[in-house]
Amino acid sequence: MADASEALEAIFHAVHRALAPKHGGARARRAVSPIKSNSPGRGLFLDQECGYRSIVHECFGMDVEEYMACGECGIRSRTLRYTKFTHLVPATALVLAMEHAEGVITMEDAMRHIDGSDAKACDRDVGGCGVMNSIKHALGGAGGGDAAPRMFCLGLAWDSASVEKEQIVATLRHVSTTLDLGQVYERVPKTTPAYALRCVMCYYGEHYAAFARADDDD
Repeated sequence: MADASEALEAIFHAVHRALAPKHGGARARRAVSPIKSNSPGRGLFLDQECGYRSIVHECFGMDVEEYMACGECGIRSRTLRYTKFTHLVPATALVLAMEHAEGVITMEDAMRHIDGSDAKACDRDVGGCGVMNSIKHALGGAGGGDAAPRMFCLGLAWDSASVEKEQIVATLRHVSTTLDLGQVYERVPKTTPAYALRCVMCYYGEHYAAFARADDDD
């Protein structure tokens, strides 16, 4: 069986496909992306790929643009665009970053540190110098000021299906109940509020479980 994040991703994609304009009516709209097909970089955002933008995309989807901006020659290369519904964080990497990485204080710092650890050479094919640089991640979809998702899904990726209780406790100790997306991604609209933990989805023993957090006055 799929783990919780894989199951959630499958549900999101299934609902997105079911809400195509010919079936979804007002719940999906035709998308016209401002990014031209001949712009540099590889990959397409979800609305570019399928030609419409569903309520699933608007609520949970993040249009991400990866790129490398060389600190040596200034060339920007290695651009890759895609849409994702879940931001996966390796549990072990989160603990190591929080406990040992220089300058990492918050969970947002750790997430950015983990993403930035993917280094690539400045692309010589586009005039680059070959120097190794970390990959940057920015929000960059057709939604402009609405580029940030209404709901942010964070998935913890464990090393095995039989994680020790002590490792789970050590990992959850570093998971914050609030998150500032602007500290994780570039180009996040300044009007984007901080996200607060509302629900947790788990998988264990071939069963899925979800826990929703109620407001104090509920």
